[in-house]
Amino acid sequence: EIYDTHNESGEIMAFIMQLIANSNRNFVLRYMDDAGENIAGITIANKELVSIFDNMETYKLASKGNKLLGEKNYDEAIPLLKQAAEAGDPAAQYWLGVAYNWGNGVEEDPTEALKWYEMAAKQDNRQFKANALNEIAYVYLKQEQYEKALSVIDQAIETLPLEANYYDSKGEILFKKGDKKAARAMWDKVISLEPDFAENHDSELYKLLFSKKH
Repeated sequence: EIYDTHNESGEIMAFIMQLIANSNRNFVLRYMDDAGENIAGITIANKELVSIFDNMETYKLASKGNKLLGEKNYDEAIPLLKQAAEAGDPAAQYWLGVAYNWGNGVEEDPTEALKWYEMAAKQDNRQFKANALNEIAYVYLKQEQYEKALSVIDQAIETLPLEANYYDSKGEILFKKGDKKAARAMWDKVISLEPDFAENHDSELYKLLFSKKH
């Protein structure tokens, strides 16, 4: 499934980042050491938290840009995202890739989208890295470059192996490549990780596998 960066998961991430922004840096890092590396189902390594703290002003720019993007206020959103992305913020790089991929406030440009997705994918933040890899896989899928798409989605799975969505994406790629058996195996993996996935997500793989048209 292609991620909607303005859905509930995106709001949870924004809420967590706001908590971090208003908290004592050392306290939060100690808490992470004690509690493990999982907050509200979103995996964040300690070094990623350090990066967020140390680049908080840039992250705030990116967050504001994404909020404006969700409100379709493109005239204000795109310059903020570009500023943050050029400063190296992985969230801004990812969201700017989304904007170019779908023509949100800019002319649709898959090449420019790939540029920003690839920058985000090279960052230490595993959530944005994996999300960017997922989007890169869909760019290749739209071009019917199935092997490239599979190679990239496998990198997303390796980055966050317990995230059901990436197996869903892989299954969709396999189905469209013509391997329905492997696609079904991916769906079984999806629901083993998230039994209510079909109810909570707009899964193209689910439609492909279980629609009467197919």
